[in-house]
Amino acid sequence: MERAQPLLGAMPIKAPLERIPTELCDDIFGYLQLKDLAKLALTSRALYAAVQTPLYHRPQIKSYHALTLFVRTLNQVADYAVRRARWKWWKEDRPLSKDVSELGITIDAVQEGVRNRGQRPTAVLIGRLINTVVAHCPNINITLTLSRANCHLPPMTALEKEAFPRVTRVVLYLGQTRQGSSVLDGLELPASPLAPASTPNHSLLPTARGNPNTVTDRSTKLKFCQPNAPFWRSLFNGEAFPDCKSVEIHHFRATPPSQPGALAEISSYEIDWPHSYVYGGGQKVDNLGTLAGLGKVQTLILEFVPELDNSILMASLSRAANLKQLELRYCKLSQSALAKLLPHALPNLTSFTLLINTRSSSAEEVALLVNKSIEGDEATSDIPHLCPLIREFGKNLIHLEFANPYLCRELFVDKLEMRKIEESGVLRTDRFALSSVLSDFRKQTNDRRRKLRIAQAVAEAKAKARSTGSSSLFGGGRADEQRVGDLAREMERTLDDEEKTRTRLISGTKGGWDRRVVCWRGLCRTTDSWAEIEEEASLGEEGVKWTIANGNLKRASRHHRGEVRIDLDYGEEICGKPTAQLTPLETADV
Repeated sequence: MERAQPLLGAMPIKAPLERIPTELCDDIFGYLQLKDLAKLALTSRALYAAVQTPLYHRPQIKSYHALTLFVRTLNQVADYAVRRARWKWWKEDRPLSKDVSELGITIDAVQEGVRNRGQRPTAVLIGRLINTVVAHCPNINITLTLSRANCHLPPMTALEKEAFPRVTRVVLYLGQTRQGSSVLDGLELPASPLAPASTPNHSLLPTARGNPNTVTDRSTKLKFCQPNAPFWRSLFNGEAFPDCKSVEIHHFRATPPSQPGALAEISSYEIDWPHSYVYGGGQKVDNLGTLAGLGKVQTLILEFVPELDNSILMASLSRAANLKQLELRYCKLSQSALAKLLPHALPNLTSFTLLINTRSSSAEEVALLVNKSIEGDEATSDIPHLCPLIREFGKNLIHLEFANPYLCRELFVDKLEMRKIEESGVLRTDRFALSSVLSDFRKQTNDRRRKLRIAQAVAEAKAKARSTGSSSLFGGGRADEQRVGDLAREMERTLDDEEKTRTRLISGTKGGWDRRVVCWRGLCRTTDSWAEIEEEASLGEEGVKWTIANGNLKRASRHHRGEVRIDLDYGEEICGKPTAQLTPLETADV
């Protein structure tokens, strides 16, 4: 059968890629990987020019060698522009440098040492390359990730002496990886069974870890490196990283985790913390400098940082005026220091993560004090109890993640609400009865708070009028009673606007506001039960989702006011794999 001939003057069935409109080309290029775009750029000059924006918009560089090649490309483009300008003087035809808006740089210290016969890239070389990139792309935002690095080896030892402009995010994975064990941050321990570690993708490297499901001793005590003061000054002095807004320090992990959502991965290791941790040579917190760079930091993530103690935490966070996201993961912090931190930090944050080790002796002491307070043997005001503090000061958090050996009902209801429930005589596992009692009581409490704020506003206005020496209470001209009424109505409208604004803020947030809390071992109050906590979690604020988990019972569930409770698989939610696949060691008491 003969093929039909196209009509004369008709458009071809398959138009060349160069003839496709620019908008469609950009949409097509968005689905291609970087390696495909690189091959496409070699086909013709037109396509080479078309793929420059998607190819260099957000490049990801995975090694120091790749960074040198990237800088060479930028230099070649700049040299070509100069040579072309010599014989074409008009500016419109002059090619510019690559339009790079975001750049990710990942340098593996061990991998680079293997490639370069033990020589790791120094901070001087990395700084020069980054400065060259910034010279060609002045508005770029750079994410610098250093993995399997050590605080006492290059490039970490000389960061303070260099400048890394336009580095807006710094991610550090401090430690090494050896055959048959995980040595992370100098911590030699059995490979974690709860989240398999990723293996290096470089063929020259030896096998990084042994069988991830083989653990010989869960309670192996860990030893860690001792970072020096210049290491911390380089991150937060404001000179080495003048544009840094996000800092992540992972002292436990040598490489990024394969399952970031697995909370239980390192929660139960027994850490051999030193009795008095100081920087090498007996240096103190004062040697950290002014920490002026903390004033620009908006995101701070600290995981398993052994040198972060109570005094360093309070001294550093007092300088972080713009901090919006704070994550403290398994750090050496007492419950007393955290109780002082939460009232000051939580009202200014939008995201807060606090993960406490399952073997925390401080948390166990607090649980004992809480139970003594129920019996009347201990004053409740002196107990550093975190549950009521998180409930009271964390109301404006968009995201909350809290894991503690012990939790209680005060995370969801305050003591007045608990007393009202007891006085009503309803079963604490009857959701409908609880909802009725708490809704009425909370409405009455809210009305009292509104009246109190109105009375305070009126009192402040009266005091201000007296201080000005006006003949009348508010300056004369109208009766004082009418002035008070106008002020009260104005305050009521203000309070209504605040409630409407909060409701719109919660409903307008993508995904809503979420809270995830994990109880590793038990409850703070022995008079409580997990079934009661599950019911009270369903009576939270409208639009706020709660995910709660109990490591001792291996139960997890999601709660949203006005909706049916959703039971979750504890293993998938906390450990990163189904509960049925957990080993006997993982199902033991954490």
